[in-house]
Amino acid sequence: MVPIENSDQTKNFLKSLGFPDLQIHHAINHFDFTKSDRRTLIIGPMGSGKTEYSARIYRDSQVAMQKSTKVQQLTTNGQVDLRNVFYIRSKIDDKRFEDTPTQSIAYRGGHVELGSQTTSISDSFGLEAAFKKNTTVGTWIVDEVEFFDERIAYVIARRAKQDHSMLPGVVHGGFFTS
Repeated sequence: MVPIENSDQTKNFLKSLGFPDLQIHHAINHFDFTKSDRRTLIIGPMGSGKTEYSARIYRDSQVAMQKSTKVQQLTTNGQVDLRNVFYIRSKIDDKRFEDTPTQSIAYRGGHVELGSQTTSISDSFGLEAAFKKNTTVGTWIVDEVEFFDERIAYVIARRAKQDHSMLPGVVHGGFFTS
């Protein structure tokens, strides 16, 4: 993704909110699965397209999975492949989007079905269980991360450090690549 030039005013504002020095990118570029060792936080008001952006990342991963073995070498270390995307949704969304399959990313304009590449959780312990069960996943999208207990930040950080030895790692408001 092409970074956006951050003005000093923007940098100072983000720093005053407690954010570290950040690179801000255009959201309309395709997701680059060759970039590792990063966390991406997608923020915005309700209805701004955060979840739809996550669906776009999943769709990009499906296209990237069809690429040659040369691409696979750039995105894989051991069994972990950054193109392998797994979506975590809140159990709250299972009730909010009753007309949408639970194995999908539901957003205002529709939904994308992921099949076994998704699960609904109610807390950080559910995320830990998903990590243990899906050891080849390289990109984790945790939607509506604010609905989970604060321990989820530590679970994500621990997983990112653990995976760093296997494959450097992304967080979406969150999502992250391990």
